[in-house]
Amino acid sequence: MKKFLSIAVISGIVLLMSCASPSQVNELQKKVGEMDAQITALQAKIDSLNATIEQLTQATAQGVSAANFAKVSADVQALKGKVADLEKKYQELRTAVDVLKRK
Repeated sequence: MKKFLSIAVISGIVLLMSCASPSQVNELQKKVGEMDAQITALQAKIDSLNATIEQLTQATAQGVSAANFAKVSADVQALKGKVADLEKKYQELRTAVDVLKRK
């Protein structure tokens, strides 16, 4: 994008320079330098924003993964509790069956 803008600016300047006096040419060359610096600064800002977006995307993905992990972990703990309850009931039932067998 920077190259495209630079080429467009330079093309416009060259067109203007063909109709300009030497003092105007110098002024236009100065403006080209200023515009190139502005384009470079804008490109740096765009790169910085892209980096920030990438970091936010990664942080969001990690946050979602952490939330999913927490949910799965909670589900596993709930299932462990249910398994423990079932084992306890199984033992109680087994004890009751053993008592009935003895009678």
